[in-house]
Amino acid sequence: YKNPQKLLRLRFEGQNADDPVLSDAVKNTGANISIMCGIVTELEERLIGFQTVHVTGEKSNIENALKYLEERKIGIQEIDIAKLQQENSSEVE
Repeated sequence: YKNPQKLLRLRFEGQNADDPVLSDAVKNTGANISIMCGIVTELEERLIGFQTVHVTGEKSNIENALKYLEERKIGIQEIDIAKLQQENSSEVE
């Protein structure tokens, strides 16, 4: 993929798990966010969700998307794409 990109694992809690946070991030920052997988569940009467997302676009748009998610109190863990690709290619051999 030639444009800047990040693979992120996100954690949503409380109202954030029910709000259109990713849609708002796309609208407000211009970054492209694709949901790879995710789950939302209720734990002790509180919503909690996890999603793995692929974020692409201009570097500044990606940075603004990360800043937006942080401001919304979303937990963010970056996944090392190069390491993941290396692990996947060694499994194929």
